[in-house]
Amino acid sequence: MASALVLRRHAQNVRKRSTPSKVQMRLPGLVWGGVAMEAALGRKRLVSLRYIQLGKVRATARIGCPF
Repeated sequence: MASALVLRRHAQNVRKRSTPSKVQMRLPGLVWGGVAMEAALGRKRLVSLRYIQLGKVRATARIGCPF
């Protein structure tokens, strides 16, 4: 009985799609972390901007970001 309830609840959670805006609403620290990272990367550039952009694209592709 309890396992059926757990499986049903898990199925409901899997069906929900997370969007970047929903994630940012739930985790505002993630937004501030991104802002801090951008500021740090923009201030001291040891790597060219092209490589930074390439790294961002590869990271988003790896985590499966739809944007």
